[in-house]
Amino acid sequence: MRISQRTIRRLLWLLEVVFLAAAGSGPSAAEELPPFRVGERLTYEVRLLGARAGQMTSVVQEKVSLGEIEAYHIVVNIRTTEAFSEIYRVNDEIHLYLNVRTLEPIRTDRFLEEGWWSGRIRVDFDQEGRKAYYASWDKEGKFIGGKTLSLPAPTLDVASVAYFVRGKDLAGLGSFKLNILYETDPRTVEVGVTPDQNVSLEGLGAFKTYMLRSLSYGNIALWISNDERRLPVMMITDGIRVSQDRFLPLEASLVKVESP
Repeated sequence: MRISQRTIRRLLWLLEVVFLAAAGSGPSAAEELPPFRVGERLTYEVRLLGARAGQMTSVVQEKVSLGEIEAYHIVVNIRTTEAFSEIYRVNDEIHLYLNVRTLEPIRTDRFLEEGWWSGRIRVDFDQEGRKAYYASWDKEGKFIGGKTLSLPAPTLDVASVAYFVRGKDLAGLGSFKLNILYETDPRTVEVGVTPDQNVSLEGLGAFKTYMLRSLSYGNIALWISNDERRLPVMMITDGIRVSQDRFLPLEASLVKVESP
């Protein structure tokens, strides 16, 4: 079985959509104080085909000011294992800047090494003006190009979804919608919510969770703990098609939580 680069890049997008955390329709995410603080560090183990494929960490590093807006600066690192890097190497560092009040992205800055491609992609969001500016550079730092994008509504970068969802009150919701910018393409994703799901993780114990499942893009499921921390504890998605109706799953599980 051959795993194409297109398949791996789609899996990376699915992983970011679920774990890394645009405001969707309905109330703002930041209706109350968010359940995370500066200094929080989450570590995930990623498995593909049942084998350990990599690790992801997400750190709420600091609060900063971007113009007149106060923002959380969050740093996400995704790296494949040495063995999996023989198939497709990933070494990504992503800087998120989320509006402290709304948890909507103000800026995302990605430094990427994925397979044969390396470079930088930055997106600056004007949520009130319903637009974003997308720019990219090659691995040598040479500017490739940029473009202004029109957004249909307040919109998330894929890497900010989980932090937005963590700030959202899920109680009583049957479903909700998120507007997500995938590369330069805004998409609307409908998410179904199922409460009272039990998840047990080695070393971390048992969690009662909400299960969030995409109803409009792929077979993606995310479990968010139903407690004051609202931790994204596990994700499973159909990853690689091996026959007409059979997929091999991509899984990511929380393995370590470090709080200030």
